[in-house]
Amino acid sequence: MVPIRGQMIRVKAPWIKHFYYTDDNCYIIPNINTICLGGTRQKGNSSLELCDKDKQDILNRCKELCPSLESASIEWEWVGLRPHREPIRVEKETIQPSANDEKNIIIIHNYGHGGNGISLSRGTCMHAVDLLLNSNSTYYIKSKL
Repeated sequence: MVPIRGQMIRVKAPWIKHFYYTDDNCYIIPNINTICLGGTRQKGNSSLELCDKDKQDILNRCKELCPSLESASIEWEWVGLRPHREPIRVEKETIQPSANDEKNIIIIHNYGHGGNGISLSRGTCMHAVDLLLNSNSTYYIKSKL
């Protein structure tokens, strides 16, 4: 498992109504009140500090794609780490808490998407649900997330 550092910018640009994504990791994603501009995908970088160079790179790529963003006001910036592994882990694990416990605990793992969580999460979530529903277990512990 390695971190993938991602940086993004939220701007006010209510005139943007469409989603954009390019091969060079540039994206423009409209939300309710802001537009998400991104991004970076820096494998192995674990810094949580905002980087001005990355900010300018994101803004330049997004403005090249959508010039009207020049007049957008920046609301806030964010940097975070995404867990990455190859392959993504979507599997069932059965554990027995103790030798005296008759009930096994089913754990469904679904992680390691790296910077692809938005695009892959629907499919891996459906697979994880299928694993749970087909586990023949009636004993569940709710996630703490």
